[in-house]
Amino acid sequence: EKATASRPLAWIALETNRETFKHELRIRYWPGGEGPVKLAEAHPHGAWVEWLGKPNPGSKVGRIVTFVAGLGS
Repeated sequence: EKATASRPLAWIALETNRETFKHELRIRYWPGGEGPVKLAEAHPHGAWVEWLGKPNPGSKVGRIVTFVAGLGS
């Protein structure tokens, strides 16, 4: 199947930046995502997350971040 406006797809990844050795939480979404967006730096096992800025709650990324952040509570 293909991602559509009514059935979007988001890929959330926590990966090590090989230059800084920090673990970065990034998101990429379809349709309409230009490329990966860095959301946070985090402990590799999720013990802590340092969110970078406040996403617009009306945006696709903002809605997904709100959802993901709520999973830990």
